[in-house]
Amino acid sequence: MDNWWSQAGGYTDNRFTDRRREEFAQMMNANATKVGCSFEKKGRLTSILCLYNSRVVLGQPFYQKLEA
Repeated sequence: MDNWWSQAGGYTDNRFTDRRREEFAQMMNANATKVGCSFEKKGRLTSILCLYNSRVVLGQPFYQKLEA
């Protein structure tokens, strides 16, 4: 979780521009409307895997801003 959350910092706009932050960017992807997750625990190590129905695209916006 620390690795995932550390990817959140540094975004200044609404675009996916850094592959090193892909896991966080995927969760912000408005085109992803379905997600499935699983986890595995081995001793003190817990692994989490989530799959989405739409992949975030480098250089593209995460979501479309709408007027209120």
